[in-house]
Amino acid sequence: LDAALEKNQSRRAMGLLMDPHTGAILALATRPAFDPNNYMDYDASLRRNAAIIDTFEPGSAFKIVTAAAALEHGLITPSDPIDCMGGRFNPYGHTIRDTHPMRVASFRECFAVSSNIAMIKVAALLGPDRMEQWIRRFGFGVPTGIELPGEEPGIFRPQKQWSRLSMGSLPMGQEISVNMLQLARAFSVIANGGYLVKPHLVDEVRGED
Repeated sequence: LDAALEKNQSRRAMGLLMDPHTGAILALATRPAFDPNNYMDYDASLRRNAAIIDTFEPGSAFKIVTAAAALEHGLITPSDPIDCMGGRFNPYGHTIRDTHPMRVASFRECFAVSSNIAMIKVAALLGPDRMEQWIRRFGFGVPTGIELPGEEPGIFRPQKQWSRLSMGSLPMGQEISVNMLQLARAFSVIANGGYLVKPHLVDEVRGED
């Protein structure tokens, strides 16, 4: 994390290592940090656990939810073609652009270059009801329940509060905020074959001592 801060000239960094099959947290750290041996020498802002308290828009990392849902329902296959409109698309009254403009390409190729347009078209196949259902199935909008104080649940509004732009925003990770643990758990679903694990620090309690 120290190296990442320096390389990217960032103000903050956070990271974790989690076993995707069990949810066991193997390491978790934030920067800037503090020396627990001299707790009171540091400002309170440095003592907060940003890894579970801070939330952010996940952006393209969130596209795994849309893709996984559509694949699971058999609405699309990796080889199915999608017209990416040359990198410019206006489906809901707001122009969407792609960093890597394409015309017709397979879903596999579209996902590899993180096409916003392809993902919005795939989400349209799902529809709002299934989109909402799968976001919740991946564990977003509620705390993970890790044994640490202050975890924020993030923000995911129920469908009745969505705007006309929501189906163009949510599939590419906008209009939603998540904490880092929630995002790691979502990727664990992909890594472990489809199971939503509970992040945890303690494997078992064997006795009072």
